[in-house]
Amino acid sequence: MVNRTPCKFVWLVLGLAVCAVAVGAAQSTETKSVWAGVYTEAQARRGAELYTNTCASCHGDDLAGIEQAPALTGDGFGDKWNAKTLNRMLAKLQEMPPSKPKSLTPEQYTDILAYMFYVNELPTGDAALSSDPVALAEITYSNVKPAK
Repeated sequence: MVNRTPCKFVWLVLGLAVCAVAVGAAQSTETKSVWAGVYTEAQARRGAELYTNTCASCHGDDLAGIEQAPALTGDGFGDKWNAKTLNRMLAKLQEMPPSKPKSLTPEQYTDILAYMFYVNELPTGDAALSSDPVALAEITYSNVKPAK
């Protein structure tokens, strides 16, 4: 007679390992919201200076937009970017200014993005917003503060 108990144990362990890997993979692909505090105040201050020197002439000192340059704050901005990932926002920023796209470093564009979040009254956090497109793809812009 063959004892099959060790074989059942091996299958149980393998099944649990597969489940653990699947749960870990699902958790790593979940996106978080900008409401989780994805930038620092220091990063927003750096972005404010860059914005003033690079963007304000078209988008206004208050980010409200001028003529064809859209507002970077308010309901229209929030509605346009709602549910989109930050890598898309960064890619759009890197098209600016239209006369000199990608004239800043990715980190500088990310600092400007942090300033835009600050003006839009999104909470700050403990870590600076990354300029890595893969990391930014895991963060979603939401124009509505989640309920607690």
